[in-house]
Amino acid sequence: VGAIKEPIEMKVKDGVVTEIVSDHPEARIVKNWFAHFHDPDAYSIVHISTGFNPGVKRITGDIVEDERVFGCVEIGIGMASPQKPCHTDGIILHPSIWVDDELIEKDGIFVEPTLKKLAKELGMQLWID
Repeated sequence: VGAIKEPIEMKVKDGVVTEIVSDHPEARIVKNWFAHFHDPDAYSIVHISTGFNPGVKRITGDIVEDERVFGCVEIGIGMASPQKPCHTDGIILHPSIWVDDELIEKDGIFVEPTLKKLAKELGMQLWID
């Protein structure tokens, strides 16, 4: 699909996408892509990472860069192997992130003091105001 124009809402339970809630054209493409594998593993969350590259500030459509967008959360869905070639990645911009019940990022703005300081040192003022 590449860079999407509208967010795609998915419900996740126990590490598995259980429903693609959105129903706009791009969401239907993604829904059909998952379904064509006829494999429940296609819906498994296989990795989650956060973007901390200060040189990447926006989505470009190149996943190698997009998964590093400063302040984003990147989620990998579907096993990636020769037997199960059904992997894709999704980017969440402006996330709220909690670690051990401590809010560290709210709506894409770092609120945890150490991360705020790091973002400031990296010249990422928009991510701390």
